[in-house]
Amino acid sequence: MWRGRNRHISRLGRNMGPLFLNFDRARKGRRLTGAGLYALVRKLGKPVGVETWPHGLRHTAITEALNLTQGDVRAVQRFSRHRDLQTLVVYDDNRVDLGGEVAKLVAENGGKAEKSSRGNGGSLAAQLTVSETKSEDGV
Repeated sequence: MWRGRNRHISRLGRNMGPLFLNFDRARKGRRLTGAGLYALVRKLGKPVGVETWPHGLRHTAITEALNLTQGDVRAVQRFSRHRDLQTLVVYDDNRVDLGGEVAKLVAENGGKAEKSSRGNGGSLAAQLTVSETKSEDGV
């Protein structure tokens, strides 16, 4: 993904100019403005019936990165260049409804806690995995 960008930088140096260029008649070859990029992204989604916007594309990329890294927020923090880790935690919380899964486990248990769930491998993560497997199998 970054190979093309890196080749571009190596050819043009540090003063490489704009990343996105305008192609309309009036401003051809000049830097594409933020408003122009916004309009372009919005326009590209319309033919396929998808409402798109630049920040939505960023959000989708970050969410997909969290999925591909199994929720490794540190790695995705570097990818997204978010300074505040809490921002990524919000993306991660929206990605997986752990609170809902925990509530489902409590409801399935009927409020009766086992005396020693830790001694028999009954960690929350293990229970969530078992719960997810059951729901995928339809059991």
